[in-house]
Amino acid sequence: MPAEFKPLAQLQAPYRILNPGWGGFDSGGAQQDYYKAYIDQIWATDHLTIPKADYHAKFMHDSAINGKAYGFPYDDVGGYSSYIAHDNPQYMPVAIGW
Repeated sequence: MPAEFKPLAQLQAPYRILNPGWGGFDSGGAQQDYYKAYIDQIWATDHLTIPKADYHAKFMHDSAINGKAYGFPYDDVGGYSSYIAHDNPQYMPVAIGW
């Protein structure tokens, strides 16, 4: 992974990997312009297409059960979301384990 992302796994290690907004990628952060060229490129196209190349979301998907994790809202576009909906729920089984 790029060096800019390594602090995200170190700030609250070993319990948590921070999202980029909490690790300096937000406004005023050291990496605030990291995505600028990419975002400008996307918005300059005639239609909005977002590749699946984000390192934070990739890490989350690679580490999640069956690759399902909600890294960012656009995960829905590729069918990678862990979100499940049902119009008429009758019950919800829950399993907790480690």
